[in-house]
Amino acid sequence: MNASETTAQSGDAVSESAPAHRKPDFLGLGGMRCGSTTLWEMLRVQPDVFLPEQKELHYFDNKDGLWDRGVGAYLDYFDGAKADQVCGEITPEYLSVDFCTQRMKDLVPDARLLVVLRDPVSRAWSHYRMSVGWGAETLPYEKALRMEDQRLVAAGRGPEGIEANVSFSYLERGRYVEHLVRLEQAFSREQLLVLMLPDFRSDRPGVMRRVREHLGLPAEPPGGELQRPPETTNALGPMCKNLKLNRTIQRLYPAARGGDTVLHKATRKGLDAVKRMNTLSENPKPSEAANAWLREYYAPFDAELEQWLGHPVPWRA
Repeated sequence: MNASETTAQSGDAVSESAPAHRKPDFLGLGGMRCGSTTLWEMLRVQPDVFLPEQKELHYFDNKDGLWDRGVGAYLDYFDGAKADQVCGEITPEYLSVDFCTQRMKDLVPDARLLVVLRDPVSRAWSHYRMSVGWGAETLPYEKALRMEDQRLVAAGRGPEGIEANVSFSYLERGRYVEHLVRLEQAFSREQLLVLMLPDFRSDRPGVMRRVREHLGLPAEPPGGELQRPPETTNALGPMCKNLKLNRTIQRLYPAARGGDTVLHKATRKGLDAVKRMNTLSENPKPSEAANAWLREYYAPFDAELEQWLGHPVPWRA
């Protein structure tokens, strides 16, 4: 494989004295809660594909501060790639965070891009459940949907608002066609491969062959047999009763895990007990009214998506 190289030292500058690094050949962009973990597991077992041990690097969105540490710190993650491997990473936030697109274009203009989509209605609920689990979300589901625009505008649309964007963009992240058009304008249609999550269940080998060919690899890997990774569900935990109490618990856990003193152990035990009491015995589902509203909301975006793709999407079949 011909790997790209760079000699960069920061997210915005290049240093001639820095050692050459391998650039990623491909990026998995999400969508968020659309099966990126499954894609990551599928790619990890391919002998001619290299992925860092850490699934989500969050360089281009700077969610964890990696952009601030510089491009060299990012490219260090790909130093283990062999010459006969393609290398890349998967961070599902990249698809729908606007400012990531230009950052990706600037660093890896020739990268192959992988996108996985699912029914945006079920995606929104899964996203909400995850935000509740993090302790970020304290609003009921339908109110959180209504408040989305206000929250995102208040937080800011640039890097300063990334935490709110990750946590509260339930509607925005399901407007897939907007994100795909933006990517197509920055890169090219040929660099984009759009996959559908149901195909991962019905024809996983076929999906893997399409991915391999998109990455410039033979449809069949060395040895001639597609290895099958363990099945992954990335299931969400049980739902909590009181969302604000859950946020308090989640914020206290890191300090409680910080040592093995009697106080630390007692705090962890107490938090675990409160968490159990704050857990519903059965996981709730979104109301029929919420789902119907979402279905109507997404209808024009899904129609545009089908036109862009040139074929129907499975959740409208």
